[in-house]
Amino acid sequence: MVAVARKFPEEPESGELAKFLHRSSRGKSKTLSESAWRKAKEDASKRMQSGDWIGSQCRTFLAAYAILHEQIYGIEPEELTPSERFFALAVISRFFHHKFNDDPNLLAAFMRWTWIREKRTEEWRRANRQPGRRLGWRYQFSGSCLTDWKLDVARGRG
Repeated sequence: MVAVARKFPEEPESGELAKFLHRSSRGKSKTLSESAWRKAKEDASKRMQSGDWIGSQCRTFLAAYAILHEQIYGIEPEELTPSERFFALAVISRFFHHKFNDDPNLLAAFMRWTWIREKRTEEWRRANRQPGRRLGWRYQFSGSCLTDWKLDVARGRG
């Protein structure tokens, strides 16, 4: 048997394949900038005061999570770096679309329930000097938390 040397084509110079292979991700940020984050937090704060969530973007709900985290625990959620915010927005977008049919008022009601419950729990922990886990964004926007809410609704408490 004779070994045949395979020749691989040189990098294409033109054509559709060249365009596909040389696509650049420049211009497509993989983060949520500090200025965009500040604006989202301002929007979330206004909406939390007014109760009007119509037209809210996913970043507004992530910002509301961060504001509530700061109010309940007294500290910022350090994990929400610019790149983690970008990732969280993708998760929240799917959650919002698939679980809430893009209804911002329903998602806001769910978040309100979550944080009312967490506020009571955190107050108890502090009063009794007990440790406990905090509410992370991944749990807030998860099927597990959603199931807890639906169970409370079914029990007539949600």
